[in-house]
Amino acid sequence: MYRAFLVYASAAERERIRTDPVWRSSGFSLVGEAADGETALPMIRDLRPGLLIAGAQLPFMNGFELARAVRSLFPWTQVVLLGADDNLSRRRTLPDARIVEYLLEPVRGPELGEALARAADRMDRISRSLRESVRRADRNVPHERRTREQEISQWLETGVMPPTEPWTSHALYSRILTISSPSGQAEAMARGVLRLLEEWYPDSLRALELEGGPMLAAFGNDLAQLEDLAYRVAYTALCAVERFAGEQVRIQIGQTVTNPEELRRSWLALHELADRQTSDRPILGLGDAIDPAVPTQPGLDATVVRAALERCARSCSLSPADMARAAESIIANNPFRAGLCSGGDVRWKPLIRSRQYIADHYDSPGLPLHGAAREAGMSVHRFCVVFEQEMRVSFTDYLYHLRVNVAKALLSTTRMRINSIARAVGFAEPDYFIYIFQRYTGLLPREYRRAQTAKP
Repeated sequence: MYRAFLVYASAAERERIRTDPVWRSSGFSLVGEAADGETALPMIRDLRPGLLIAGAQLPFMNGFELARAVRSLFPWTQVVLLGADDNLSRRRTLPDARIVEYLLEPVRGPELGEALARAADRMDRISRSLRESVRRADRNVPHERRTREQEISQWLETGVMPPTEPWTSHALYSRILTISSPSGQAEAMARGVLRLLEEWYPDSLRALELEGGPMLAAFGNDLAQLEDLAYRVAYTALCAVERFAGEQVRIQIGQTVTNPEELRRSWLALHELADRQTSDRPILGLGDAIDPAVPTQPGLDATVVRAALERCARSCSLSPADMARAAESIIANNPFRAGLCSGGDVRWKPLIRSRQYIADHYDSPGLPLHGAAREAGMSVHRFCVVFEQEMRVSFTDYLYHLRVNVAKALLSTTRMRINSIARAVGFAEPDYFIYIFQRYTGLLPREYRRAQTAKP
């Protein structure tokens, strides 16, 4: 069964689509929803859906922009936009945004069911064609290009420079990624995926086949954009091999060098990293090899929760004593399944700064992802990879667990209205807060408050 994600501004329309009986026989399960594109994008990154259903008009980031961002990360994701433009609805596809279908609002059950059936069929065909592309990958490479790649591979492996310039690109910055896999099937799939990535980014990526396994070289004129590209395509390759081969690979990312001719130094350093790598991180950069900073357990740190509750107490003019009691109760009684673990120990300064930023801005509308990445001194995609692998929980889950825990304190110690609590913990839409609270606790906010009130 494939996964689907829903993004729509109207809570009533989201509920109508979510509860439509057509999902039962669609081949898709609805794994998440959001009210705007900015909030949806990190959640989609975590959940990796095969289908995105989104409104064309969304706050902060419209449906077309969201579709482009999602397809740049997961090119196999099917996109169905819901809008009011009858001219667009007559077109089967919108190739400029990689949108598969455009349906007129409000979409009805039979129409939605037909769109889901077509999306499932396309996902099946993509899976089959990707496996076929793996078998055809080597046969389809032109002779001149294969010879060129052999020269480059020989240069990287032996240090003997080919008679002509090794790279046609004149990019200012270059970066290298290598992939290792536990089986020949996963390695073949990784090779095919890298070829496809090269086709999607012809001016920025070069796929190579070396004796040690497939490799990807990335080029760019901007240091931050190149870092973001390297971690984005690494995550895409990892997810693609995992989805279509059923196995996980390991990806090493080299340091940025100032010109392509220095890539051999980066490639040799990656081999040393792969030889000494003992962690279970599937994506690891030379600058991300952190030994003492891995938490023993996943989840929120008690210090972060206390800081967030103190901030909430000040902003809501609540009694510090009441909030302190609520904080200690949450820290003492909630396991990670409820969103908290007091045993995490992170000493790596970039993540300490980013966690402090989250504690200071968790109540801002939307997701403070870009600010947290900036505090860590990383691009957004590198930050997402490093944060999830070091904290053992995704950025989105971490933030929502924090918001839910602060909401629990407000529900158990105050008589604030649920709409006010939603705004106090960073949700502009109360209905969406209720959805997230129930998703993380299994209870509606009013049910949680009733249960806490009934306690002796």
